[in-house]
Amino acid sequence: MINIHDFWAKRQPKVVYSYIPEPTYRQKDPPELQRMAIEAIANWDVSGANCPPVFMPDFGTVTTAKPFGGNVVRSSDGEQIFIEHAAATIDEALAIEPTPNADVDQAVAIYRDVCRQTGRNDIRFVTPDFQGPLNTAAQIVKQDEFLIALYTEPRKVHEFLARVTDTLVEFLRRLMAQVRVDGGCWPYMWIPQEIGVVVTEDLMPLLSPELYKEFGLPYLKRISDEFGGVFVHSCGQWTHNAKVLAASGVKLLGLDFCYPYATIEEIQETLPGLVLQPGFEFFKSVEYPDFPSYVEGMITNRRGDTCLWFAMNSHPIWQFDRVRNILEKHGAADVTFGW
Repeated sequence: MINIHDFWAKRQPKVVYSYIPEPTYRQKDPPELQRMAIEAIANWDVSGANCPPVFMPDFGTVTTAKPFGGNVVRSSDGEQIFIEHAAATIDEALAIEPTPNADVDQAVAIYRDVCRQTGRNDIRFVTPDFQGPLNTAAQIVKQDEFLIALYTEPRKVHEFLARVTDTLVEFLRRLMAQVRVDGGCWPYMWIPQEIGVVVTEDLMPLLSPELYKEFGLPYLKRISDEFGGVFVHSCGQWTHNAKVLAASGVKLLGLDFCYPYATIEEIQETLPGLVLQPGFEFFKSVEYPDFPSYVEGMITNRRGDTCLWFAMNSHPIWQFDRVRNILEKHGAADVTFGW
């Protein structure tokens, strides 16, 4: 068994994986989410998972924007959650007085009931979808107007991003005052609260290095400084910003990237020694015919102190049995995580 704190302290072994039952309850209406989570965790010990159970209170990517208003809507099939912009301009956004994020208490209440009904005291809690300052801001203000304001109203944008970051820090502090927070709802990794937090930076690919350095990194660094480090998810083509990220002073624990939009070779060249979760674009024709072949390629191309953590679930798209055979060939199959 690998002690999770030892792994993050020593970054050993260099290739690991986590496997959990697919959390199909994510983004369901809260009563259904709770019912399905209880059922999933009740069956955890026979699921083949190689880590303690985890509860993911995922209410959609809109969670961090909710304190600023905006009407939350579901798609016609009920599967996706959106938020209407609360402001058309940066001036309108600055006039909004944010309220405490109600998803904090909702997530904690459901988690406690899941623990009670399953009779388990080892269930890990991860944050609702934690979008970073830029992502959150672009859900509050019309995105095109927000991006234009980076050029036309930079002082006001900084004022607004500082306010958004205040709400994000408050959100995490309120959660951590009530429960342990051991990672985020994406990727399916285990990042103990003492190590840092998971942040989504999906607006980073849209910005030049100059813009990301000015408008993204100061606020990401504040979160990093407040919580001991950040593990960044960005599933687009962001590596043009790798150099400014490397020089930013952000304590970067690792990256969840998506091939082919970012590659392990690009990342290792500028950001060596991180823990990488190699994501894969399943619905695009690339050089790797499937995910198991991609896993083989990532292990082959790993260099130096880089760690690879393949975070998977039971959905058939991962082809976990084939992946496990590849991991076994490279001596990385017998992995169990614990406290």
